Amino acid sequence: MLFAVIVGCLAARFAFGQHDVLSALLNWRFLFVAAIVGCHLFINELRRNILLRSLFFVVFAAATLACLFWSFTI
Repeated sequence: MLFAVIVGCLAARFAFGQHDVLSALLNWRFLFVAAIVGCHLFINELRRNILLRSLFFVVFAAATLACLFWSFTI
């Protein structure tokens, strides 16, 4: 929901003449949120096949942990 609000605000700024705001959507964090939404829709299609769903969940969890690891540098 927060992602939709951010995209909506950027679209409104674009509509009112600030054409450089669309480049903010190319940030990898926004692309990661879009990937999460896509994964959710894909997992919803796999709800009958438990093996593929479990495998996809493990891959998704590994990708999430990798992105969190790269986000927070010590």
